Amino acid sequence: SLSQRDYKLMQGKLALTLFSGPKVRKGGKIPGCSVSGIVTAVGNKVKSLRQGDEVIGMLPDGGGLAEFAAANEKCFVLKPPNLTHMYSASLSYCGVAAFQALRYQADLQPNERILILNGSGGLGSLAVQIAKCMKAIVTATTSKK
Repeated sequence: SLSQRDYKLMQGKLALTLFSGPKVRKGGKIPGCSVSGIVTAVGNKVKSLRQGDEVIGMLPDGGGLAEFAAANEKCFVLKPPNLTHMYSASLSYCGVAAFQALRYQADLQPNERILILNGSGGLGSLAVQIAKCMKAIVTATTSKK
């Protein structure tokens, strides 16, 4: 899936030094850091994944819009069986961002109050759910759109 980061990179609004993804013909880069798919092959040192596993993950160097992608097994987790690949692909980037913001930046604690802006957006909707799991008292904003 495409993130805001990918979109801004494709528009030339972020410095190319921030992105060191796989090269394509004529020096371009393949965007996409959030992926969902089926494992087609694994290296002999891989322990947590097997061929045929349905996974979601984040590719730190991009390349998620390619037909095939490769990364360290730590970049992937098994896809929830009740979610389609389309929905699953959007979870990793927004989910990690929401978790890191709540846990490490805000240091959110149980029974603490938090206001989440844009609670109906990709990142905001996950932040609401994660904050609730962290036993916080959550208020969120949204719009009519």
